[in-house]
Amino acid sequence: MEHMFFLEDLRKAENHCRNWWSQGESNPQPFECHSNALPTEL
Repeated sequence: MEHMFFLEDLRKAENHCRNWWSQGESNPQPFECHSNALPTEL
């Protein structure tokens, strides 16, 4: 029965990694239309 718990944990870890990769950049640039957006050359 222990292998069933291991497989479930493995699936959870796989889904977590997949979600992490699909979130996009960790430090995205703000949209130009935002009044607080700074130029990238600063």
